[in-house]
Amino acid sequence: MVKQSILRCRTGRLLASAKGRAAVLLLTVTMSATLRAQEPVVPQSVTSVDSAFSTFQQTLEIRAAEVLANAQNAAPDALTRPMSTADAFVLTDVKKAYRVGQRTAFSRVEALRPQLEPILHEEGIPEELLAVVLIESGGQQEALSRKGALGLWQLMPETARRYGLVVTPEVDERVDVQKSTRAASR
Repeated sequence: MVKQSILRCRTGRLLASAKGRAAVLLLTVTMSATLRAQEPVVPQSVTSVDSAFSTFQQTLEIRAAEVLANAQNAAPDALTRPMSTADAFVLTDVKKAYRVGQRTAFSRVEALRPQLEPILHEEGIPEELLAVVLIESGGQQEALSRKGALGLWQLMPETARRYGLVVTPEVDERVDVQKSTRAASR
């Protein structure tokens, strides 16, 4: 009797045949798999990952505090030390180049002002926003950023299209002063 396996199915009759045992075994495996799928499974490695991340974060915080402390201690030294002649020469050249670049940019924006101001006025935009042209493109009509913004107003292709400009490999209205200004005013 021990060797003979007898299983009771839903209908209540006894199953002793191989076919009946296989069906019950399949039902048992399916039920077991269903119950396991419903239980939340937390991998054991999650705690080790959290621990490793915490350790890493603590190490970074300690290192950042050390770097800041060293930088604060070194700063007064750099400010009180006299500037070398070579450093002064380089700094003077940079200042001159910056001023020349500024003057050039201002003159380009001033030359464009008669074209831009009427459009801004028609669109109800304050003239002070001409500063955006100065900052974004330096008044260069074909200024191109590393990210792909083009023209006086530095419009990205998708933004330009959204505001009605044509941007194709053949035609790019972002470089058209009047059309791009109207688009930027919207």
